[in-house]
Amino acid sequence: MAKVKLVRRGNPAKPEKGKKWYGLSVSSAPLSARQLARYATENTSLNPLELEMALELFGNCAVRQLLLGHAVRIGHLGHLRLTFKSEGVDDIRDYHPSRHVRQPRILFTPSKELRERVVKNLSFELGPVTEDGITYGSVAGYLKAKGLAEAAPTE
Repeated sequence: MAKVKLVRRGNPAKPEKGKKWYGLSVSSAPLSARQLARYATENTSLNPLELEMALELFGNCAVRQLLLGHAVRIGHLGHLRLTFKSEGVDDIRDYHPSRHVRQPRILFTPSKELRERVVKNLSFELGPVTEDGITYGSVAGYLKAKGLAEAAPTE
């Protein structure tokens, strides 16, 4: 179940509007390659070390292909591709990639199948609450600390 952290923020462009509560996704630490390989190979005859090695080989290959400018398909999961921002120039003769291309990054685009499988089965639960730089463990903890007797949302 995905956790939602509640954060109270104001809109810097409209400070007179006051602050509102916003939900932010909370990500746990990623699994190590070894942990992921063990989970992925449960109830199979595949050795986790084989999967771990395959992932390492795939990663090395993906780096080479991305550096060559190719998109990299990751099976039925989606694909990786390079993207970047670019500064504009008035005269085409003045454009030099080494000076005008900035913030290169790798973008993962999930496949329709992966996106649907995740979104269809996704559910959320409330996690921590942050207000004025102070984080409370739950909505109930926040309400208690603030002296509010109202019941916390249960969704």
